[in-house]
Amino acid sequence: MDQQQIESLKKHSKNEESFQFLQEEFERIDQKRQELEQQLQLLESAIRNDYDGIIITNLPLDKPGPRIVYANEGFEKITGYDRRQVIGETPRILQGEKTDEQTLSRLRRKLENGQSFFGRLINYRKDGSEFVNQFDVHPLRNAEGEITHWVSYMHDITERKRAERNVVDTEIEFDELRQESKRTLLDIDEDGNIIKANRAFRDLVGYDQQELQQIKVWELVTEKYRESLRDRFEGKKGQQDFEGQPYRVIICHKSGAALQVEINTRVMNLQDRRIIRGDVKNITFQKRVVRKLKERKEDFKRLFRNVTDFTYRIEKDEEGQYHFEALSEDFPELTGYYEDEFIQHGSWEKLIHPEDVEKAANHLEVAFQGQSHTEIYRIVQSDGSYRTILDYVKPLREKEGSDGVTAVRGSVSSHLEVQPATQE
Repeated sequence: MDQQQIESLKKHSKNEESFQFLQEEFERIDQKRQELEQQLQLLESAIRNDYDGIIITNLPLDKPGPRIVYANEGFEKITGYDRRQVIGETPRILQGEKTDEQTLSRLRRKLENGQSFFGRLINYRKDGSEFVNQFDVHPLRNAEGEITHWVSYMHDITERKRAERNVVDTEIEFDELRQESKRTLLDIDEDGNIIKANRAFRDLVGYDQQELQQIKVWELVTEKYRESLRDRFEGKKGQQDFEGQPYRVIICHKSGAALQVEINTRVMNLQDRRIIRGDVKNITFQKRVVRKLKERKEDFKRLFRNVTDFTYRIEKDEEGQYHFEALSEDFPELTGYYEDEFIQHGSWEKLIHPEDVEKAANHLEVAFQGQSHTEIYRIVQSDGSYRTILDYVKPLREKEGSDGVTAVRGSVSSHLEVQPATQE
């Protein structure tokens, strides 16, 4: 305690005994405060390598939103705001025109569910300048496990993102590289952040580029593989641990579907950064193909005939309309219709799902042009449900070796369960 505080205590104490008591209490409180400040400084030092700023807000999420109850010096350096002056303000003071609303919506949903959130946003300093804020928000709980506050760790990655963009623009804009475009690729930094993923990878997982840049790479895999993959990055392993090392994991599509993949990695040392490029192979698909080939041990056409549900013959009239000329006896079993309902009645389209008529017509037209063709589309059954089928069609000629195609012959195989009909 300084002399001014001591004099103030004496002035407001009833006697010497109460003064001694108050002095001891104030010294105990001041000591406790110093211990807490030291603990906070240690905490800040421990995370300083990854994060620059810290703010703690209270609980309410409804407008005007949670209020700041604590901000550290790092927050001042990043934002230009005096940390004492922002107490009672909402973090919305950092938002502006380019702050992504979708990311804010995801953040709110996570917090409403009491979950942590990792993301990046364009925020604004006190002087109005932009910076890219990589932030990590976590709930703070009391002894009863109830959430009382939110702590947000901030990191200004503006320069890093600018360097990444330069790298992408000059070295790894692989969507436009012919030799890379047929592969499934993603680029990751040493912290596990996804810098760039090509179209094939985005299609594989169902996320767009912006969504991928909001998550760590290990968040794409199932729980079984998540910890080991995270350890591989957080362990700050050397180049040899990423160079050419195949890694098999199960990733989760955005829809929830699981896919087994093999990722082969190589390290790209570009400018002052190290990028890990993953070449992804869809093992799930590969296994299905290999399994089918092993089961059949014959060519595709023979495999197809072994699982055929019904066959048909179609001719095209002078007006370009398709007509069933023949249907095999298995036709009613799959569709629920009798053959007579379609033979020579010009009702070919009645069998095809309305949304797939154009696809099926193009499929037949390829055969009428003289080439065999395979297509997947939906047919409508008599009860109104529809079934996805695999249709192999080949041209029929008047004479062997002639150019004129008089009809086409198709073999239909159903391979998916019946699903409810689409409501038009």
